[in-house]
Amino acid sequence: MGKKILIVLTSHGTLGDSELKTGWYLPELAHPLKVLFDAGYTDLVEIVSPKGGLAPVDPQSAEVFKDDPTCQWLYNNSHAQNLINHTKKASDIAFSDYCAVVYPGGHGPMFDLAFDVEIAKITSNVFSDGGLVAACCHGPAGLVPVKDKSGNSIVHGRKITCFTNSEETAIEMTSLVPFALETKLKELGGKFSSADDFQEHVLVDGRLITGQNSQSSSAFSLAVLAQVKQLLAADTSGGKEVKKRKSCKKHSIPNSTLSTILKDIEKLQKARDDSKFRPATKETKLCSHEGLEDAVFAWFRQAMAMNVPLSGPVVIGKAEAIAQLMNFK
Repeated sequence: MGKKILIVLTSHGTLGDSELKTGWYLPELAHPLKVLFDAGYTDLVEIVSPKGGLAPVDPQSAEVFKDDPTCQWLYNNSHAQNLINHTKKASDIAFSDYCAVVYPGGHGPMFDLAFDVEIAKITSNVFSDGGLVAACCHGPAGLVPVKDKSGNSIVHGRKITCFTNSEETAIEMTSLVPFALETKLKELGGKFSSADDFQEHVLVDGRLITGQNSQSSSAFSLAVLAQVKQLLAADTSGGKEVKKRKSCKKHSIPNSTLSTILKDIEKLQKARDDSKFRPATKETKLCSHEGLEDAVFAWFRQAMAMNVPLSGPVVIGKAEAIAQLMNFK
């Protein structure tokens, strides 16, 4: 597995046979790019599209978000603009260079990425090699042709979300798209869930991250960054990562749940102070000596037993804190 992050953009600029313009949706690219650049991964990011070259931005999104600070950053960052204006083709790249593949949305992916087998092969190989796959809003259209190592759809049996049928109806686009994305993901075996229309909703299921809509762009990007950080750290940690994975397996805690956002040890203490997350007295005592690791996992199992939603950035941050504290035992 490589160290680069591949962003997949649509090359499609019109809505079917109409004269209406589409493309990739501005905040759904701006947020992940800025988060990755700010984290120091500027030189590791590459962009691919079906046709290569300039990838078209959805003009409506450009107008709606023209005053958004993150979107303004994208327009003013020369390196980001160069990536967008000179996207690579699938034939230009090797999957082994990448640890993550990210699909921003916009209606464009519904017309090309949903049927692009070459880019799908790259994504399948990155995922099978232990990498991250993430998609936001209509970005999951690009996952339709993607398979996992077993040959099943990458969404089969996994928690998934996307721009919903209800949201599509609300913006009067149902008749203009080639298929209903929510319906398709369900047909492929995805465990679909969503929030109310145009509300933030991000799901993390192992190495698959999805966001429901553009309102989810920020939380989606932070979740992506957290897993990228872990993947890149694992690439250089050698035996420590093996030990960590064995420990996760021992306690039946999904390693993916522990690979989340911002490394912040203080969040664990804050979580313990919250009565809803307070561990049992015996487990609390263990935290003061050699039983720290067991206590942390016991705390987390309790949170899971309470059906705490693990898709929200705050709860995901607490899970990251647990993983970090375990490493500092």
